[in-house]
Amino acid sequence: MMLGKLIKNDIKTGLYTVANVYFAAFVAIAFMMFGVLAKSGTIKVLSSVALSVIMVVILVFTFFAVISMFNKSVYGNVGYLTLTLPVKEWQIVFSKTLTGILFILISYISFITSNAFLFVYILGQKGMQTVIELWQQMEIMGLPSRETLELYLIMKSLTGLIAVFFTVSSLIIAVSLVNVSGIDKFGTIGSILIFALLTGFLTSLANKIGKMINLNMVIYGKSVVFTFSNSFVARQNELGAMSFELSRYFFLIVFSLCLCAAATFLIKKRVNVK
Repeated sequence: MMLGKLIKNDIKTGLYTVANVYFAAFVAIAFMMFGVLAKSGTIKVLSSVALSVIMVVILVFTFFAVISMFNKSVYGNVGYLTLTLPVKEWQIVFSKTLTGILFILISYISFITSNAFLFVYILGQKGMQTVIELWQQMEIMGLPSRETLELYLIMKSLTGLIAVFFTVSSLIIAVSLVNVSGIDKFGTIGSILIFALLTGFLTSLANKIGKMINLNMVIYGKSVVFTFSNSFVARQNELGAMSFELSRYFFLIVFSLCLCAAATFLIKKRVNVK
């Protein structure tokens, strides 16, 4: 019960933090619509550029917001209150991780959606009709079928969720480590440096282990096949299938859970509470 309240409060705090940048994005979209109605090329161009810039800002801002929210609520001025709540340390980490995943996902989805909107906005009705016709004739043109591409995008979205989980867990352990006495003087810069080194090393490690195991997911139409054979993957790709190496994502999940466990340990032992 208390965990639910903690998650609800973290989400509410996050919404207050990112509300302004999303409001700016909605204003840019409103100007784009005004440009269409007014048939003003200048307004259309300026609003399109503004939306592109704002969406990049949202991505970067959300990244720093996750750092700031975790740091303030656990190691900042309100950290004492957080740590005295009737919840386990792992529940605190779980709530912060879930909240971080949620807001980074929202920023990614907003970025992708806005770019798709810009694509449609720039092409216009005739351009979109051409794209739809190409989409419907993909298999005839020797490209993967629509069903294959749709299922591939769904599977890649799931692996993207794993990547976001890994990103957030890396941020959380980076913030925890930078609050250790002696390192705390580096602040946010220290968190970013630790995050960059950690994610770079673990991602590289996951990729290398993944290549050694070489478990591939092959998608053709509505069918999904798992294989360790590169020759089978190559043959299926020639027939219009799509594939990607899967085992590295398993290790990203393992690394993410270990990082969350490490952050929980540091909070529980109070070794980095100033």
